[in-house]
Amino acid sequence: MANVKKKSSTAKAKKSAKKIEKEKDLVLDEDLDEEILEDDDFNLDDEDDDELALLETELEEVSSDERLIRVEKLTKANTVMLVICIILMIITMGLCININKGDSKDTTKKTSDTTETDDNNGSSGDNSYSTASFKTIKMKDIAKESKNKEIVVFLGRQGCYWCGLYAPIIGMAAEENKFDVYYLDFGSMVDFSLARPAVSDEEEYDALTTFIDNSSYASQIADGIGTPLTMFVKNNKIVNFIGGYVDASTLDTYLKKEGFIK
Repeated sequence: MANVKKKSSTAKAKKSAKKIEKEKDLVLDEDLDEEILEDDDFNLDDEDDDELALLETELEEVSSDERLIRVEKLTKANTVMLVICIILMIITMGLCININKGDSKDTTKKTSDTTETDDNNGSSGDNSYSTASFKTIKMKDIAKESKNKEIVVFLGRQGCYWCGLYAPIIGMAAEENKFDVYYLDFGSMVDFSLARPAVSDEEEYDALTTFIDNSSYASQIADGIGTPLTMFVKNNKIVNFIGGYVDASTLDTYLKKEGFIK
């Protein structure tokens, strides 16, 4: 019986020892938890929470600033591009206006040149003048009228600008110096009312061209007969000529040389 009790007491002692050890381990665990909670590395108090919130705020502010900067840069880039586009449009419009003005000036100039050419060589415009102070003549009569004397033959036509300026000058000189001017109507030989002037009187035109070609001045008279043309004729031969318009002073020089002005 004694042995049994002893064993029973020993078993109880072991159980008590294990219980004490468990209680010690529990106390140690509780102490360790308290140390961890009190340690700065593991315990986040209110101050740490504020610092973390501040850091997050700063990150958000930095991110917002960056976004604003990007927006500003993009806005500036767009503004620069818009300004460049406006400048290019203005330059382009200016060039177009200048080109259009240039084209308009060229067109006006061409129209003016065409009008002047028509006035000089065609029948456009009035440019009429009086031939009352002249004696009308035909090619077939020149030989008779110029026999043994020198005569002045004025080849002209109505509608010729320079003829209109020249006719009063030579008419005045003839009246003042008492000599005759024989008027040869080139407009009766060639029809200038057409888009392309055409010979209307072949006989008269051929007689005129033959008359000029047989003279010593044929090479000096420009290709194609132009008006006004003043021919000094003697014995059916051209002895001198004035090609085109001249003023009164120049005409007087020719007239004195040919003996029409003393």
